[in-house]
Amino acid sequence: SDMLRDLWGKLAYRYASNPRVHYGITNEPHDIPAGTWYDCAQKCINAIRSVGGKGTIFMPGCNWTGAGSWMTSNAQYWNLTDPLNKLQVQLHLYLDANGGGGTTDVVSPTIGVERLKDAVTWARQKGLKLFLGEVGLSAATPNGKPAWDNLHTFMLANQDVCSGYSFWACGPASWWGQYQFYCGVVSPQMTMIQSALK
Repeated sequence: SDMLRDLWGKLAYRYASNPRVHYGITNEPHDIPAGTWYDCAQKCINAIRSVGGKGTIFMPGCNWTGAGSWMTSNAQYWNLTDPLNKLQVQLHLYLDANGGGGTTDVVSPTIGVERLKDAVTWARQKGLKLFLGEVGLSAATPNGKPAWDNLHTFMLANQDVCSGYSFWACGPASWWGQYQFYCGVVSPQMTMIQSALK
């Protein structure tokens, strides 16, 4: 935790004067006790703010930071504070059966909403915002487009809590054409995303 704190303090010091710099602390911490992770997370927040970093801090939970498991794996441990009140919870959301994004199945047209709604209620009660740092699904799967449309509509209806999302396109560009959630300009996923924005 001291190394991660030190890194974020140095990065924040370097970019403190740039209002466009925001901080995404790490990706999917796992296999550590929740208390250990949240102690480390608070140290990172403190380090960023102590050197004048003013950007939004996107902080994941532990245990893969999944939206569907948030209430049982993270909600009770979240005790982080930010003196600038610019802290957002970073969640990840996949719509396959185990919620990990390893397959292209989409459980149902409502699974995205079902996995996100309790975290939205929790965040509203805590006065926090949620950012989906990874969301992914296959548009070609029978439930894919309806599930995305329902999830997108739900996020728009809850904009007081849901600040945005990043669609997970996976790895370096050389992988993209073969990856199941490929999100290039000409791809079923990009068509699905764009159609929901109209």
